[in-house]
Amino acid sequence: MDTIYLGQVNGTPLGTLWLALSEEGLLALDWSASQSNLLARLRRRVGTAILRDDAARTATAARQLGVASISMVSVAISTCR
Repeated sequence: MDTIYLGQVNGTPLGTLWLALSEEGLLALDWSASQSNLLARLRRRVGTAILRDDAARTATAARQLGVASISMVSVAISTCR
C-alpha cells in the first residue's frame, strides 16, 4: 500500500500551503481552506493510500519550492471517508 506524506507551511503570501508527497516525489500543492477539503481531494486521487503526517519529509520539498524560511507545522490527520 502506498503512503502519502503531508505537511503544512504557514505564513506564505497566499496563506497556508499544504504539501503532499509520495515516494516518487511531489504529489500535490494546495492552498485549501481546510484540511478536510485537502484530505477529501487526496482520497479521490489516491484511494486507499495511507496518509501520514511528516513535516520533516515535506520540509525538503518546501525548501525546494523556496518557502523554507516559513514555518513547517505538524498536521493532525483526521479520518477521511
